[in-house]
Amino acid sequence: MRPVRSSHAILLLTALAAACDSQPEAPAIGYVADTSLAAFTPAPDSTGFVTVAIRQMGEPPLPGATVRKGSTVIRFVWARSFQPYVAVRLVIEPKQCSVVTTAMTAEQPIWGSPDKPGGQMAIGTSPGKVIRRDSMPLLAGDCKALRSTLDRLGLWQVPSRPMGGVDGSVWRFERVDANGYTRVQWWSPNPTEGHQLWSAGLALLKLGGALPSGPHELY
Repeated sequence: MRPVRSSHAILLLTALAAACDSQPEAPAIGYVADTSLAAFTPAPDSTGFVTVAIRQMGEPPLPGATVRKGSTVIRFVWARSFQPYVAVRLVIEPKQCSVVTTAMTAEQPIWGSPDKPGGQMAIGTSPGKVIRRDSMPLLAGDCKALRSTLDRLGLWQVPSRPMGGVDGSVWRFERVDANGYTRVQWWSPNPTEGHQLWSAGLALLKLGGALPSGPHELY
């Protein structure tokens, strides 16, 4: 007479077989290993200095990132003429959320030897210096609410606008999710013109604890 296996033993064998066959789940967000300048932007433009700054900040390239459904990465880069550059990256996953804030001084010119009239010419630039980098966990609900706010503003449907002057600021917004990569960029938006970018930028700066204390630094 053949022995009969108990239902408990069968369940145990089934669980062990499933554990052996299962593969580790891929991360919700995977950044590309390539950190060359070309990895950070779909096409070169007149604001290549912002792309250089993002790379020098140690930020990951968002184009080409793999993102599972339900996850999103949103990054705001604020490149001002007279103050440190700021990057606020919002990382939203199904069960957790965080904000990564980085600040860096702008590149500085390297001056050559004075000529006979006493003038000097810049012969290069020195890299910016990272002066702040921190990451803070947030409530997933708060991050999803902010993502919905940006969608309601119509931020991602605003056409980008090229640089419009010498002194001012570049406001660059990037998003990557399961549907791909999107970028919107303006030169010095304000509450009237480019209000979608203005409102979105202030919300992200506040979230990252990087909102300036004085109005003269907000441009």
